[in-house]
Amino acid sequence: MPRPPLPIGTYGEITLSISPSGSHVARASYRDHDGVTRPVARTGRTPAIARNKLLTALQERSTPSSRSGLTAESRARDCAASAG
Repeated sequence: MPRPPLPIGTYGEITLSISPSGSHVARASYRDHDGVTRPVARTGRTPAIARNKLLTALQERSTPSSRSGLTAESRARDCAASAG
């Protein structure tokens, strides 16, 4: 049985590695609000810095854009009104 997909707006396991240049890389898969799972990576001088940068980036991805004013509870007519 295949593994169930990540819930929307969440991330998977964070992995840490060292790049050829010597910087530390933190990576995770993130399932965006459109349902597509994308890789996200951030680098830092230390593993902790890379991990903290990645967690910040993942948190920013999970926060909906406030430019449109739309939320998960918005109605379709609100979406149509903001588009045009």
